[in-house]
Amino acid sequence: MAPVPARGESPVDAWAVPARGTGRVRSSAMTHAAGTGTHSSSDVRNSDVSWSEFDSIAYWKHNYRTLHENDGQIIRAVGKFFVECFDGSAAPAVAHSVDVGSGANLYPALTALPWSRHITLTDYAEPNIAWLRHNVSDQNGPWAWQPFWDELGDLPAYASVASPRKALAERHKVEQTSVFDLPQRRWGLGTMFFVAESITSDYAEFELAMLRFLEALTPRAPFACAFMSGSEGYDVGPSWFPAVDITDQDVRDLLSTKAVNLDVQQFKTEKPLREGYESMILALGRVDLG
Repeated sequence: MAPVPARGESPVDAWAVPARGTGRVRSSAMTHAAGTGTHSSSDVRNSDVSWSEFDSIAYWKHNYRTLHENDGQIIRAVGKFFVECFDGSAAPAVAHSVDVGSGANLYPALTALPWSRHITLTDYAEPNIAWLRHNVSDQNGPWAWQPFWDELGDLPAYASVASPRKALAERHKVEQTSVFDLPQRRWGLGTMFFVAESITSDYAEFELAMLRFLEALTPRAPFACAFMSGSEGYDVGPSWFPAVDITDQDVRDLLSTKAVNLDVQQFKTEKPLREGYESMILALGRVDLG
């Protein structure tokens, strides 16, 4: 059972445990749990990592307690893209959408909210599943995601959502699954933020995660994916997690034969979230696997 926040306490802080140090943090842990997560100079595959050690509270506090400028830019770009995709369509235009590897990040789901009658939030790690089940449904106290929604609130269709917090609570479901086990052609809109490059240091697994995500969407479905560029791994609390060092050109090359209307953008900042990465990358497009 989820803990009940005390009166006046943030629903997120009701889950709080002492932060065990947050340094290089920026990922969703949503895949098979195995191994120890020990840092190695050789490739660390997804199955080598103990994802049950992922500290969702530390992750949220470091990354999303306040709105980072790059996140604001990304949210705005995704919102405008979806408005263009569904121009002239009555909202919600999609029966089912998905956010893969949600972790402790709700803003990808918010970008899909006006367009989706139902939104599936997937993750593999038990701590993230517990965080999602508590925080998405909770309607008490201040809403930590209001500043993120404010980046969208004046856009067409988004402006018509009277209560995004309530709408997300009513339309969502949480599903525990791995990106590698997603069903094919189930969802008509998809998001996946800071996942594929942050669950392994094996480039082939990064490519496979991207393919499985795209295969889970229906043909021509719009999608938005975000990545950390130049990351070689990151810490969440006392635990180290692997990453693949990618560039915007890697993303462009990978998606150029799997998507149409592809737009890859790069976001840099003078105030990075952590050490050990160069920029954030956003990829927008429609699925076209041939």
